[in-house]
Formats: sequence, C-alpha cells, structure tokens
Amino acid sequence: MNTPLHIAIRNGNIEIVKALLADGCNLGERDADGLTPLDLATKLNHDEIVRLLLDRGAGHLPPPPTGTIPLSPQQRKKRISSWTLFVIITLGVLTLVGIAHSLITIGILTSDMDHRSKHINTTVLDMVFLFFFVPAIAAYLSCYFFYIYRLWEEVPREFAQTTPGMAAGLSLVPFFSWYWMFVALGGLYQDMNKAMESYGREKRFNVTLIILACIVWLVDYFITFMLAMVLAAVAHMNIESPFLVFINVVGIVGEILLCIFTLVIFWIIRKNVREFVDMKSGDEK
Repeated sequence: MNTPLHIAIRNGNIEIVKALLADGCNLGERDADGLTPLDLATKLNHDEIVRLLLDRGAGHLPPPPTGTIPLSPQQRKKRISSWTLFVIITLGVLTLVGIAHSLITIGILTSDMDHRSKHINTTVLDMVFLFFFVPAIAAYLSCYFFYIYRLWEEVPREFAQTTPGMAAGLSLVPFFSWYWMFVALGGLYQDMNKAMESYGREKRFNVTLIILACIVWLVDYFITFMLAMVLAAVAHMNIESPFLVFINVVGIVGEILLCIFTLVIFWIIRKNVREFVDMKSGDEK
C-alpha cells in the first residue's frame, strides 16, 4: 500500500517528508512493490531524503517471508500482458465458433431442402454447436474475470472505488454487467487518474475513450439480445429463407467488426495499465 510517506518520497517532496517524520510515521511499512520508505528513496536516488530517514532510525528491513514477496513491476506488467492475451485468444475462438455456426446455417438455408427439413437441420445444428459455445464462453468469461482482477490489482486501495474481486465478479453477473462494465473499465481509468494526480504526474488516461467503448458494447448487447428474441419467436414460423440468410450475414459482419473493436480496446487498456505500473513504481522512462 502506498502510504503518504511513500507518495511524498516518489514526488521528491522533502518538506512533506520532514513533516511526516515529525509526526512519527511508520518507517517499516511497505508499498505496493514491497519497498520500505528507505528502499524507495534509495531506489529513486533521493539522497537528502535517505539521510533524513537514516537520521530517524530507518534501516533496510529484510524482505517478507517466502511466498509473500510482492511481484516486481516487470512481473506485474508481464502478468497483465498474459491475461490480456488469454482474453483476446478466447474471444477470438468464441467469435470463430459463432461465424462457423452462421456460415453453416446459411448453407442450410440456401440449399434445395424444403422448409421443414431446413428447420430440422438448423435445430440439430444449434444443438451440436451448443457443445462448442458453452466451453468457449466459459473459457472467455474465466479469462475475462482474471483480466479485470489483475487490472484492478494495480490501483492503490486508497484511490480504488471497488476491490479487484468485486470488479471482476460483478462483471460476470448477467444483465447487471451491462452497467458494471462502466465501473470495471471506466472507473478503473478514473481511479488511475486520481492516483496519477496524487503522484504529481501530468499524464492522464483517456476515460472518454473507454466510456465510449462501453457504450458500443452496451448497444451490441442490446441488439444481440433483441435479435435472439426475434429469432426465437419466428423459429417455428414459415419465414422465407432469404430473410434468415440476411440476418445471419449481418450477424457475421457484426461479430467480426465487434471482435476487432474489442481487441483494439483491450490492447489499449493493457498498454495504459502497464504505463501506470511504471509511473506508480517510479520507473517511467
């Protein structure tokens, strides 16, 4: 956890450091990177602050017991990249399964079979692809849970409006997740910016871009839900095949465009959170 003393040291604010030392602050508390105030001042080459800390009796404490040593910034950035890659791969697989289902459906609908045969074959197709959809969706949601969890782990608790577990868990609640994504992603950016302001950094992350992305996803979820309701309603009606073919073609194009859009946004989020890890750790180049 980044204490006021850690933040003052990161900013190189000697007067605040003196005031905090005069108040008798804890010199042995570690920050999110496992660094004591003296460790941090030494790392950032704040020689005067190092002398102040030593005069107050600070020392280089031994690392925490094995198994509790915090990950380094590089390790945390690598973990963020890994989960971003996992969620991208599973989303890609899920999209490909959906496209394959739509293409085979189009093939059935444009065949010479009568309406009843087409209906039977598309129903069987739906049942067969259900065995592919369920594990693909489960894999994606699992990766998405850990993706959100790892992102929120980087937000210092004093600036976070929610916890990593809640941010990730509520993202999987049906329908409620339509609202919660504005908190899980838009709120993430807002809290990172609050932390950056506290650290005295000028850089700010683009909250507007993430909110707009959430709006796009919300519109897509709503359209997909309504379309599924319509298709379920007409499943047993004698609807002309060209109409259903058109619906499936539109669905394929929509899936491809949305997948590309989502991958780009996820990659931007990955890049921004990695930058935040660097700046939070005082390693900005």
